[in-house]
Amino acid sequence: WNQVVSEEISNKTLFHDFFYLPLAEIDEPRFKPEGIDGWVALTDRAAYKTVLVGPKFLLGIPFINQTEYISSEGIERDVGKTDDVTQKIIKVMKAHEPEPLLFLVSAGRSAKIIISDLISRQDNIHSFIDTGASLDGWAGVHSRDYNNPATYCGKVLKRDPERKDYWMKKGVCP
Repeated sequence: WNQVVSEEISNKTLFHDFFYLPLAEIDEPRFKPEGIDGWVALTDRAAYKTVLVGPKFLLGIPFINQTEYISSEGIERDVGKTDDVTQKIIKVMKAHEPEPLLFLVSAGRSAKIIISDLISRQDNIHSFIDTGASLDGWAGVHSRDYNNPATYCGKVLKRDPERKDYWMKKGVCP
């Protein structure tokens, strides 16, 4: 990440300092006073091409401007699909060489295997974020106690109502 983005952006990167990388100020405003933006703003400013790896219901989240999509459907029930998803990611990486890509990976416990495998194979030009279930609420899926779409909608309507359609998948937030 730090090698392919400007110094202004790389100085605010949290990958090595925190367990939790905030998605955006809208979600975690406590980081803003420290001058830390979430990864959504950083990827926008860096003009990163993004590859979404995850279940189909994540398609259509407006703030994810993905260049490519790779399905991880069913990977939780069939960990054997891990290698298949990894091979599809490698194919996308080769198709975009030498351009660096950002991969948002929502693939359950397989995400860590996939990301570790790919980091060990590449020349450190691509970036990976294990997004887990953190995107589910923005897509209208309440899969965990922390990603309630109604809560996310309330945050958006309170903190950035003019850009509701930028944050929430269509039909999630009235």
